[in-house]
Amino acid sequence: MFTNSSCLKHMVLKIRRDARNFERYQHNRDLVTFLNRFADAQLELPRGWEIKTDPQGKSFFVDHNSRATTFIDPRIPLQNGRLPNHLTHRQHLQRLRSYSAGE
Repeated sequence: MFTNSSCLKHMVLKIRRDARNFERYQHNRDLVTFLNRFADAQLELPRGWEIKTDPQGKSFFVDHNSRATTFIDPRIPLQNGRLPNHLTHRQHLQRLRSYSAGE
């Protein structure tokens, strides 16, 4: 369904591409749950990533490369069923930190 829906792929790309959108939506519980349904849990996480669990039992993802966390699974396919390049996602998270720090 995910790779066949151009609207859904567009929405995910828009969220991931713009740090302000990512910051706005990454804590939207319903959206994150919906998006994470498309992540392939059989795939390994990108290099430098791990899954942790918060005290309430909710999984979140740690990117040790950029020292950032997110509830959105980095294994969500983005284009043509391919996973995002971890460096691209890392750069995105670094941009996100810059926006939130007011740089």
